[in-house]
Amino acid sequence: MHMVGTSFHENIENISMSENDDVVASNSEVLCLTSESPPVVFNKFIKPSSTVLSHFFKYHPCQPKDPSLPFNPNKIFLRENGTNRVWLTFDESSKQLFCSVCLAFASESNSFTKGVSDWKHVHQRIKEHESSIVHSRSSESYFLKTQNKDIDSLLFLNLQNIKKQNIKKNRQIFERIIAVIKLIGKRGLSYRGKRNEAAYSLNNHNLDHGNFLEIMILLSKYDPIICEHFNTIINKSEKKQKQNKRGRGSFLTFLSKNTVQVVINEIASNIKRTIATEVQNASFFSVLIDTTQDVSVMDQCSIVIRYIFHGTINEKLIAVKCVHNSSGKGMAELLKEELISVGLDLTKCIGNSTDGASNMRGVYNGFTSHLSKLSPEQVHVWCHSHVLNLVICDALKNPVQVASFFTLLNSCAVFFKESYLRMDIWNEVSKTNSDNSRNKRLQTIGETRWSSKQTAVERIFGTFGDPKSSMYTDLIIAFTKVVQGKKFKPDIRAKANNYLDLLLKYETILTAHIFMNVFSITGPLSRYLQTSGLDLLKCQQMVKSALSQIVKYQRDMENIIAKSDKFVEWVNNQLELQDLDNEIYLQEQFEIKRLRKKKRMTDELLNDDPINDAKQKYTVEVHNQVMDRIVESMN
Repeated sequence: MHMVGTSFHENIENISMSENDDVVASNSEVLCLTSESPPVVFNKFIKPSSTVLSHFFKYHPCQPKDPSLPFNPNKIFLRENGTNRVWLTFDESSKQLFCSVCLAFASESNSFTKGVSDWKHVHQRIKEHESSIVHSRSSESYFLKTQNKDIDSLLFLNLQNIKKQNIKKNRQIFERIIAVIKLIGKRGLSYRGKRNEAAYSLNNHNLDHGNFLEIMILLSKYDPIICEHFNTIINKSEKKQKQNKRGRGSFLTFLSKNTVQVVINEIASNIKRTIATEVQNASFFSVLIDTTQDVSVMDQCSIVIRYIFHGTINEKLIAVKCVHNSSGKGMAELLKEELISVGLDLTKCIGNSTDGASNMRGVYNGFTSHLSKLSPEQVHVWCHSHVLNLVICDALKNPVQVASFFTLLNSCAVFFKESYLRMDIWNEVSKTNSDNSRNKRLQTIGETRWSSKQTAVERIFGTFGDPKSSMYTDLIIAFTKVVQGKKFKPDIRAKANNYLDLLLKYETILTAHIFMNVFSITGPLSRYLQTSGLDLLKCQQMVKSALSQIVKYQRDMENIIAKSDKFVEWVNNQLELQDLDNEIYLQEQFEIKRLRKKKRMTDELLNDDPINDAKQKYTVEVHNQVMDRIVESMN
């Protein structure tokens, strides 16, 4: 694409010009307001330039009827025959009379271009000026100007009309470009492609020109204005390419990356100004910051402002900045620079929320300690959603049965996603047997977010106490078909058989129901903690309520067993209805394992007292340990 170059800003001025102008007077200056252009300010009682001449005569003559004036308005502004002296105008600030036509067209100054305030002889001065040659010539120039008979109009009227038409057309083109840029930004799409952005390539529909240019090309098929513009720039670009001309010159397309970037920057500036104005009206605000790496392995920091505007809590993103210094001092300086750039006073910051990293929460060199030096009244709040995430993740690490359980769930999801043949079996089974038509996909588990673990459990085992919403039987049948399928390799069938054996264990069902119960309590709390308009008192109440419910179930293993037995019974009934080559049943109780006796040494006086009951052993080593860890971490 031919770049914009210096001619872009010259054309922007043409785009901003408007034919529909309004005039607002203020003291000795006039403010020309246009419907689409920035205001033009000029002094209305000095000789106007040719660019503001039309605005000048929209204001003049100024002939007030105030009786407190130092003269009689009816005798000054009106002749003896009753006609109005339209050339006579009055400056209320300096209390002087002027001749508007002489101000505009006289080549030499006179008393009425400097201002007349000799009220004793004012009538004589007016008659003398009205009969002067200078006034007569100025009046003649005024009439020629109003009738477009002056030299400028005769020589350049056609050019001026062409210029106005070009301005109108450029404005219409630019309006469509801005609308397309806003659409792409709203949908979160990329603007540019990797190549094929030159204007001469736009008529080649086999090339990928990127989202912005492709939408503009589509628009050109139905919009005559864009179509004409495309034909013009493509022809010009092809001529330049054939002539091997280098450089941008005065060639302007409005479709280059520079134009897009100018519009995006201006939109971003307008959004920031709007947010800054709302924050300034709110008086106080708090900040939320966090960092993450992008695809180019650059650390990006998002800065969010939280404030109350018109009684509503707002959280607005104002910047995403690349972090070059991730220390507490560096993060504080980054925040300071960004807030100053949008016109916010850092001393009005009354709080900040971050994660639990040492560079954020450090007492001496953390971000919070450095921010307290810039804003002494601010209070640090460790993100409660992040804390809850750490609480649940901490409970998933031990014991080993829990870690193995979630590894099994993730492996099952990955197993089917690795091969289209296995995915075909899963799709076939889930469509045939599952009543849940909303989402039949298995969920892989992320490393840091426990919400993915909750989704993975609920997709397979359903909600706590409701086995009908599960896809467990679908998963068992799918693994069985893979094991019995002759088209799969032996190692794949062996892996599927291993997953099948683990899923059919009674301990797996118990572990699933333990976390289904926990997630049913912590899930709504986590979602509420991530809402933008949360109420702190309600948040505190929900935390206490969640903790009290978990404490209530801390030793309630019998409830978990009852719900698990109900699930096992429902699954076995469903499996009996399936037409499978081998009978498959879900274990209904703990496996009876051989007891291992430890040899006692000769000097040992006491016997070991191990837990021999499988139910008691699971309760102590898994259920109680998980619940105790969650309660301890939440406290």
